Amino acid sequence: MEKEACKVGMLVQDSNGNVGTVRWIGRMEKAQKPPNKDVGTYAAVEYEPNGKLDRTDGTWEGQRYCEAPAGSIEFTKPKNLDPEMNSAGIATIRAKYGDAIKDWPDYQIVKFLIARKYDIPKVIIMIDNHLEWRKTFQPSWDEYFPPEMMEYYPTGFIDGLDREGQLLYVERPANGGAIHPKDFVKKFGLPRIMRWHACGMEAGRKRIDEHPTAKRITTIIDLSNLGDSDRQVINFAKGIAKIDQDNYPEHLNKMYIVNAPGVFTGLWRFIRVFVDDRTKAKIHVLGKDYSEVEKQIDKQYWPSFMGGTNDSWMKEGGRVGVADPSKERDPESGGKVVIDETGSVTPTEKDADPK
Repeated sequence: MEKEACKVGMLVQDSNGNVGTVRWIGRMEKAQKPPNKDVGTYAAVEYEPNGKLDRTDGTWEGQRYCEAPAGSIEFTKPKNLDPEMNSAGIATIRAKYGDAIKDWPDYQIVKFLIARKYDIPKVIIMIDNHLEWRKTFQPSWDEYFPPEMMEYYPTGFIDGLDREGQLLYVERPANGGAIHPKDFVKKFGLPRIMRWHACGMEAGRKRIDEHPTAKRITTIIDLSNLGDSDRQVINFAKGIAKIDQDNYPEHLNKMYIVNAPGVFTGLWRFIRVFVDDRTKAKIHVLGKDYSEVEKQIDKQYWPSFMGGTNDSWMKEGGRVGVADPSKERDPESGGKVVIDETGSVTPTEKDADPK
């Protein structure tokens, strides 16, 4: 939202789809100690109190800007907000798709709306492509994968929430050096790995559906002893980026890439080309200094590779995939169609018919 469009009393929503009311708007200078020391125009938005850090009763750094219940006001720049268009946008999309999305909760539609900035024709193109992908790729949260995949590249959900009330997810490529990433790709193949990644995304979607308040996922990725990379590893990263951006918009809350080796700098420089700007802003590439993580995630939820004790993400119920071999799918077809090396089966937006 442009700052000129943000008005006191209007309904807005943040990037998590939370709807609030603007109670004050004005400029914060250096003397007011604005959030992140970033001077400029700010809006004080009142939300339902949820214990999120930095929400107040309308005060900031000892100065009162508006009156509101404790823990309800968040100071943010208008560029981080969207006009509240949920009802109209949701109604339009539901009328367009009917039974095809009858099981989608409203928040899921809102995510597609946010991803395309409420441009309904573009939202329709995106959902058309997504529904076609679901029909052909057949992603599933309860799919079986070889146990070795978890041993070489453990990934799963922590039994807790971050400080914003969002779900927690962990990935550990190479498992601290248990297997080289390029050997992992060669051993299991890109089609199976793409299905495995999609299974994790579907499991996250299911957990969000079942949770009363969480709408996003905060991810920790450990790159200890990652080693170098080759073309297959880069294709794997590109495929993941495409699957996530095309089919799971606004799924990510924040991502912390910890213990990143020097070799990752070059790899990230290449991968970031395929990541949209909104997602890049959520990604924090860190070394062994976890102070940034602590602002978002309480230490009781830190995994052992960060010096914590929480390994719930590696246990049954937390880790991705199920233990029932009868749930295994054909990695080459997903039961329906052969996928290419990037896991993509959808047409590009420029080739899609907006009608």
